[in-house]
Amino acid sequence: MRAVRGLAALAAAAGVAAGLALTGAHARPALPPAVADRVVGAMPPAATVEFDLVLRLQRQKLDRYLSGLYDPDSPVYGHYVSPSTFGRRFGLPAAALAVLGDRVRAAGFRVVARYPEHTSLRVRGTAAAVRRAFGVTLEDAVTAAGHGYHAPDRAPVVPRSLALWIDAVGGLDTRPAESPDYLPDGALRPFDATSAYDVSPLYQRSAGSNDGHGQSIAVLSIDRYSQAHLDAFSHTFQFASAPKVRPVVVGPADFSDSKEADLDLEVIRSIAPKAQILDYQLGFAELPDAINRVVQQGKVSIVSASFGACDATTLDQRFGAHALDSGFREDVENALLAAAAKGVSFFVSSGDAGAYECQRSHAADSNLTVSFPADAPYAVAVGGTVLSVGSDGSYQGETAWGDLLSNEGGGGGVDPYDPQPSWQRGRTVVGVSSGLRQVPDVSAAAGGGSPWWVFDGAGTKGWDKVWGTSASAPFWAASMLLVQQYMEQHHAGPVCFASPLLYAIGSLGWKYPPFHDVVSGTNRHYLAGPGWDLATGLGSPDVYNLATAAVAYRAKHPLPSGNNACKSQTG
Repeated sequence: MRAVRGLAALAAAAGVAAGLALTGAHARPALPPAVADRVVGAMPPAATVEFDLVLRLQRQKLDRYLSGLYDPDSPVYGHYVSPSTFGRRFGLPAAALAVLGDRVRAAGFRVVARYPEHTSLRVRGTAAAVRRAFGVTLEDAVTAAGHGYHAPDRAPVVPRSLALWIDAVGGLDTRPAESPDYLPDGALRPFDATSAYDVSPLYQRSAGSNDGHGQSIAVLSIDRYSQAHLDAFSHTFQFASAPKVRPVVVGPADFSDSKEADLDLEVIRSIAPKAQILDYQLGFAELPDAINRVVQQGKVSIVSASFGACDATTLDQRFGAHALDSGFREDVENALLAAAAKGVSFFVSSGDAGAYECQRSHAADSNLTVSFPADAPYAVAVGGTVLSVGSDGSYQGETAWGDLLSNEGGGGGVDPYDPQPSWQRGRTVVGVSSGLRQVPDVSAAAGGGSPWWVFDGAGTKGWDKVWGTSASAPFWAASMLLVQQYMEQHHAGPVCFASPLLYAIGSLGWKYPPFHDVVSGTNRHYLAGPGWDLATGLGSPDVYNLATAAVAYRAKHPLPSGNNACKSQTG
């Protein structure tokens, strides 16, 4: 990879941007606030809060459906369902929801949002009502960085009067995501990425001019983006007539200027320059709400998210790490499951601390850990590599990203809680795989040796080099948007939930391989090697070959022609 020195050569040189996989600590309520946090005191009894009641799903019926949805030999293969059909078939019946609504109101809460998937109810009530209903005291606290939040003093207990319909309570802890780490120096222009990863052929008229026109893609942002920064980036790299970003406010963003959103949007613009981008703005606590809104609104089928929290266990709690609030975890996973049943793909960064995600916030924690929600079974976890590019943009090779000196690397390892999804079975590492979900699924350039140029109004004349899996996640999301566009032109699309398709393609032999199999390097613990591995997953894409392989695969395993809710839409 060519090194870039200074911005005078920006238009003619390759820049590396360090992606920011945010390590937001979202604590299990039974634990005290983080060591550096300060408890201010109990919330006033009359103060109002919003949170989720996680609804019971018909698990056995749902599991039978999901086991066949991605199996070409199943009679329900490809029969994706709309959010309302999902709720009707697998959620609480209307009569039960009516009774629950009455009991929720009797307990002092007002329902402020319902979702057709029937995965949760968003409710609002006072701190006093929360204490009466769930046996917890909400406490106000402040992080070391000065961000205020509230959290329960213990784990909430669902009362018997509601337990028939409610699995858990989520979102009472509004601890913000932690400030992202900037992984300084290195660098990639749009040309380098599109050349090395073989995106450019899709832009050609002979291939259908697949540049994202007529397609929409979403980004979940826990900080605020700058349209002016994106415009400056687009002007520099001559992305003419690109659509303006459409903001969708879900909740207050955790940050106002972390550069994360600029990175996400500019990487997507680099790969899919004509796509309409919808930026869903939220705090980490609103993640289930944001996922449900994306699915309910039905404007996109591909989403990028570049943040997460270490998926801590009791081993990590000894070092001050926070296990995720179990209700919040279930809330997020149910929302992602319903999204996958609709055919929506969430590409999520796998973290920037290699195999030790909790170590980013708790330096003494040397336990092997992964990042949530990337490790959720129905997310597509995107890891990181170090990419080498020739002076003409040609692909010169990749290694797994792992830097022992800086404690950086592409997130990868084993989810401590969730079983391995069906499409990942058979992908094992001797002595490590244990029937649990493994990450990452795929990878791309994210390491400090191959960053990305980002215009953020700071740095040198407004430009910074940024890296991390917060770059590889939007890269993969935008690449799959172009793959989808190509598939639709060849009557093979849309992508639908991407993981089963990617693993199916990755299990076959191809004359023109759709993946770069990364066989060297480590993510600070797990080694890259032939085939799928815990450092880089299936590897990085040859995007044009992936598009043609997807068309060939779907020609042999076509989706059903009627009543298919999985479709891409313009926003």
